[in-house]
Amino acid sequence: MRFRHCVPHGLRVLALLCGGLAVSVVAPASAVAQAKTHTWKLQSTWPQANLFTNSVAAIVQSVDEMSAGRLKIEASPAGQLVPAFEVLDATHKGVIDAAHSWPGYWTGKNTAAGLFGVPPGGPFGLGRDEFLSWMLTGGGLDLYNDMLQKELRLNVVAFITTTNPYWEAFGWLKKPFENLAELRRIKYRTSGLGLDMLRHMGMTGVQMPGGEVLPALERGTIDGAEWGIPSQDIDIGFHNVTKYYYMPDMRQPPAVHELLINKTKWDELSPDLKAIVRHAAQSEVLRDGRDQRGQRRQSP
Repeated sequence: MRFRHCVPHGLRVLALLCGGLAVSVVAPASAVAQAKTHTWKLQSTWPQANLFTNSVAAIVQSVDEMSAGRLKIEASPAGQLVPAFEVLDATHKGVIDAAHSWPGYWTGKNTAAGLFGVPPGGPFGLGRDEFLSWMLTGGGLDLYNDMLQKELRLNVVAFITTTNPYWEAFGWLKKPFENLAELRRIKYRTSGLGLDMLRHMGMTGVQMPGGEVLPALERGTIDGAEWGIPSQDIDIGFHNVTKYYYMPDMRQPPAVHELLINKTKWDELSPDLKAIVRHAAQSEVLRDGRDQRGQRRQSP
């Protein structure tokens, strides 16, 4: 009698063991499904030796670490996959999956793009922190995405990322100037709304990618140029071909850059991967955990 009572109990134990075995067999399949990996090709508009190229590398590393390798981003500098100023269209078409660039470069498509790369007005407009507050919490980034997706009908999604840590300068010149008349004789490289500003002043403004600026100065194709902050400009070598440096910049305060992603690729990501990309990009706004070369500082 006692034995008969034990048999059902033994069967229940066996059933529980079998159920546990079934769970252990099914769980790896579920884990495999959740571990789907993505690989993106990204190109920036920046030359290899540049602070922003270091920032791209930091974003790539952060995404790889936080996603445990589920999202890999293969980054290339300007011109390696497509011409520097074609990264927006290339991202839209899926030629590349993502790009690191600056909204001001797209003023040729819509002048309003310049409003999202830098606060207009120089020292008389918004400061860096006020502008970032508007972009990140005041609806500015939403407006930018509306412009890209609805006005320009581009299949991209944009996020704010790296900023210049300091105010930009007017730039580098081969010869000095003392008045507007002399400045009007200068052929000058700039970009964004600053290009229109200089043209309205009567100057000859030229827009070109950063990697082309130094050769243009060396050949005499242009007489002067601006790019960013002094440390960036020296990395490129502007100081080797010009003698005069003018500060401050009345054209724009520190610029705000962007991470562009093909929207089809973006929609393929799981919610956690989207959060990882979003926060990896946004963390580069501060850069206070990294030095000027983009290298991570060791925690104490």
